[in-house]
Amino acid sequence: MKLGYWDIRGRVEPTRLMLAYKEVDYEYVRYKFNVSDPAERQWSKAVIPNLTTKEKETVWVRIIAVVFERPRPYSEILNLALTPKKFGNHWSKEKEKFGVAFPNLPYLIDGDVKLTESWAVMRYLARKFDLAPTSDCEERDIDMVAGVLQDLIVAIGTLAYAIGKRRRGKREGTRRSPDEPPTLIVITTLSPPSISNFKLLDKFLAGRDFAAGTRLTYVDFVAYEAMDWHRTLYPSIFTDLNNLQYYIKRFEALPTVAAHLSSDKYKRFPIFGPVATWGGKDHDDRTW
Repeated sequence: MKLGYWDIRGRVEPTRLMLAYKEVDYEYVRYKFNVSDPAERQWSKAVIPNLTTKEKETVWVRIIAVVFERPRPYSEILNLALTPKKFGNHWSKEKEKFGVAFPNLPYLIDGDVKLTESWAVMRYLARKFDLAPTSDCEERDIDMVAGVLQDLIVAIGTLAYAIGKRRRGKREGTRRSPDEPPTLIVITTLSPPSISNFKLLDKFLAGRDFAAGTRLTYVDFVAYEAMDWHRTLYPSIFTDLNNLQYYIKRFEALPTVAAHLSSDKYKRFPIFGPVATWGGKDHDDRTW
């Protein structure tokens, strides 16, 4: 069995926790981003004219820079982007010949089976290793929890790439022209929908050991990872949510999970890619 992903926790860590819990031997391929720190990176405009049309079409654009800062000319966006040449990872070379309908990371190779997309990989392994729901009731509960977790993951991921980048709107009168630099605001609070979702999860877990009841299922590995990201960024987030606190402790006390979390196979950071403004380094770069 072979599992491949970027050299970060990201979308693959729940799968790695599942495999560790079941003590499955597998080969793990880490793909390096191979870029310098964003604060130190200097993109020369001289490179823009030298990009081919294909390179321009496949360029990794820093979308957050466009969404949360002032609009930029196309050439300037390219200047902030990570091109395949600059990116320098092996995955870009393997992707087109990987042989699946949706080549992406993470991927799983298990004998003749090739899979991509994190949820598909987890569900395949759940069916193989008895971590899938066993009744219609369990399946309904797990599907709902998975939807809530997806919202939480997307929200904190967006936040991690946007901390310190959001600008005040025109109504506050902070921008007078398109060329004026944006007013940057450090975002230090979680969004109301995420707070509400955690409160709902706390209520849902009352009287339950895990999401499906007494049985551990694949969604618990996603839940733990999502909760750990949030408590890392917001240490006091679960102070008043006792069921979530007990849930985390119960999960971390599973012997094979505890062994994995204390081993050199587990890396707490980075959580996100190197262009993230939080969680993209090999240490906690939280500044407040």
